Amino acid sequence: MRVWSLLTRRSIDVDKVEHHIRIGSQNARLAQEQYNTLLIAHSENPNILRQYSVLMRDVYGDDRLGIEMLCEADLMEQGNKIDLLKNEDEFEWNNDIWGVDADQKKK
Repeated sequence: MRVWSLLTRRSIDVDKVEHHIRIGSQNARLAQEQYNTLLIAHSENPNILRQYSVLMRDVYGDDRLGIEMLCEADLMEQGNKIDLLKNEDEFEWNNDIWGVDADQKKK
């Protein structure tokens, strides 16, 4: 934002423009490193991947990669939902084995 305001002035201070572009570039690189760290630590979190895709699209201008990341996040979320349903079924099955009925589960 600061770069655009500097560029719209009558006399352009090239050094200031370069300085702010450099800061923006460094911040983009730091954000990418943080997203990589988050993805390593929380590899099954589709929300991190979605946010990362926004960075790739808006900052780096890579629409194709952003869309691929969104698709992967959707697949990841579907897989997580399937795993949750399996866990619920397994929980029900374990309750049947242990003789826990529905009334006891609600309390």
